Amino acid sequence: MPRTPARQPQRKLLLLTALMLVLHASGAALPKTISVREKCTASDFYSPFALQPLTDGLLLGAGVTSSAAGLAMQYLNFPALPDWEDVQGTLHTEDLYITDASWLRPYSKGIDRAADVTCAVSLAVIPLGLFGTEALRQNLPAKELLTIGTMYAESYLISYGIKNILKVAVHRARPYAYTYGQTGGAVDSEGLDNHDFEFSFPSGHATSAFMSAGFVSYVFSQYYPESRLKALVYIASYSCAFTTALLRVSSGNHFLSDVAAGAALGTVVGIGVPFIHSKLSAMKFGKNATVQLRTDGVFATMYF
Repeated sequence: MPRTPARQPQRKLLLLTALMLVLHASGAALPKTISVREKCTASDFYSPFALQPLTDGLLLGAGVTSSAAGLAMQYLNFPALPDWEDVQGTLHTEDLYITDASWLRPYSKGIDRAADVTCAVSLAVIPLGLFGTEALRQNLPAKELLTIGTMYAESYLISYGIKNILKVAVHRARPYAYTYGQTGGAVDSEGLDNHDFEFSFPSGHATSAFMSAGFVSYVFSQYYPESRLKALVYIASYSCAFTTALLRVSSGNHFLSDVAAGAALGTVVGIGVPFIHSKLSAMKFGKNATVQLRTDGVFATMYF
C-alpha cells in the first residue's frame, strides 16, 4: 500500500520521541561522578557565553531578514529563470575551471539521499546528543541550553540567508546539467521542476554541516577547555561535515568550488556568532575573569 502524506508527520514525531527517550535513558545510565578535568566552566555565576538583548536582536534580525530576502529573491526570479529545455545544449565543460571539471560527476539519487542523512547528523544529532548528554549528566547548567540554542539559531539563520542570497546572485547551474546526455548522465527531476538545478553555488549542505561543525567544536572547547573529549568532538563533527561535502560532489549536485565556498561560509558564521557572545561574556563578567576547576567544585574570579 502506498504511503500517504498524512503519515509523514506521525513518523517524524515518533522518530523525535524515540530520540528523546534514548537521550533520557542514556542520561539515567551515565555516571554522575565527573572528573575535575571534565567539569563544565559554566556555573550559576559565570558562563563563557552571554546573551544581550540588543546584540541578539540584531543577530536574529539579520538572520531572519537575510533568509527571507534570499527566499524572496528566488521566488521573484522564478518567472525570469530559463526552463530546463532552454538550458540544454548551452553548458559546456570546457567553460569550467579545471578543478571543477576534474570532479564533475553525474547525478546519483542514492548518494544525494546519503548526503541528506550526514547533513542531518551534523545539524541535529551531534549538537543535540553532545550538549543534551552533558545536561543530563548535570555537567551543563540548564540555563546554558537557552544560550546555546539562541546562538545556534542565529548561526543557522545567518548562514542560511547568506547562502540563499549568493545562490541567486551567482546563478550557477549544477554539475548534472553539464553531464546530462552523456553515458550514464541523469538529472534530479525535482530540481528541474522547481529550478533548483540553477542554484549550485554555494552548497547549502556544506554550509549547514560546516556551520554546525565550527559551532560545536568552538562552543564545546569553551565549556570544557581541559576535556579529553575535545579532539574526539573536533574529529567527529568535521568528519561528518567533510563527508557531507564529498557526497554532494559525488552525487553530481555540486562542484568542488561550491562545497569549498559553503565550508568557508559555514565555518566563519558557526565560529563567529559564539565568538561574539564570548566577548559579551567578557564584558559581563570582566575581561580578567578566570575559572578554576578544583576537586571541590568550579570557581570563578572576576576583576572589575
